Amino acid sequence: MKKSEVKRRLKSDKLFGKIAFWQFLGFLIMLAIVWISEIVDLPAIFFNLKIREVDVFRACILSAAVIISSIITVGHTYVQQKHIIRGLLIICSSCGKLKVSQNSWEDISLFLEQRSLAALSHGICPECYEKLMKVMDKQSSSSSK
Repeated sequence: MKKSEVKRRLKSDKLFGKIAFWQFLGFLIMLAIVWISEIVDLPAIFFNLKIREVDVFRACILSAAVIISSIITVGHTYVQQKHIIRGLLIICSSCGKLKVSQNSWEDISLFLEQRSLAALSHGICPECYEKLMKVMDKQSSSSSK
């Protein structure tokens, strides 16, 4: 494996780790809310209800549900994002089409719109803008002569 490939993979692993960390932190907050609600009885406070006794069994069941949900969600997100990012995409250097099978090429914007939730819009980068302006300036100066 090339050095650049290793660096790219390490960078993507770091990014995926951050995403998983924030998802996991959200589930930890949910766990904290479950236990705080059970100990302090938040529904009784917020809705002016009769205060009930602490039910450790209910809190444990809810905690188990949150933990199972977090493991499934974080794991699934991590695997899916790695699968999406790590795929090798072959793009024509001339027209920008994407190779989707052995004999099939497709416009990259159509490919992404059909297979992802990404909404695409077109723009022009500063380098291409400068090149385009130079070409247009040359054309306008040659046509005015």
